[in-house]
Amino acid sequence: TRSIENAVRKSNSSRVVLFSSGMASLKEMSKVDKFDSKFIYGSLKREEEDVVSKMCPALILRIYALSGRYARNLQNYALGDFILQAMYNKKLLLKNSSLVLRGYVHVSCLAQMATKWIFSDLNSTPRPLNATTNEIEISELAKLVANFYGGLEIKYTENAGTTESIYSADPSEFLKLLYLNNINIPSMEHQIADTASSLSPPSLFSEN
Repeated sequence: TRSIENAVRKSNSSRVVLFSSGMASLKEMSKVDKFDSKFIYGSLKREEEDVVSKMCPALILRIYALSGRYARNLQNYALGDFILQAMYNKKLLLKNSSLVLRGYVHVSCLAQMATKWIFSDLNSTPRPLNATTNEIEISELAKLVANFYGGLEIKYTENAGTTESIYSADPSEFLKLLYLNNINIPSMEHQIADTASSLSPPSLFSEN
């Protein structure tokens, strides 16, 4: 945040696209553990959003789950984890038998939107946008990945969790901006293929 602040202060015509996190929305929730690491991280991201938005015209995009070949640490997202399991374990394991919902966005949508907004005369959005284009339940995502790799087996782990987990938010304003700028949204099948094209195995799989 300090680096962004210093750069903006040295320029009289700065426009900033800030890729934030869906965790920033935790700051707005009343029923949340204030000492949880996710809340602390989210609070820092929300502070960064506030600082940037007060300094210059800004487009703030909150990312929940990411896909695409140029994204980093994809194994930390369920999609990347499933692809790695498919590539090296030849089967998929689900670790939660309850509802697990994730809101994905492909890196191409983010890159195109950021570039077009930076070089436009559009005003700042009144609030951060939820950068989500494809909301999907994790078990359905697993089926798409399994089919992509020829119909792999999908199983639940012996101690599969039963806690509902939703990490997504209303994407209507973000989708409207994509539409106005003629940015196409890749299908989940395309996102799976594109993500798989650049993944290599980590030492451990993440939770999904």
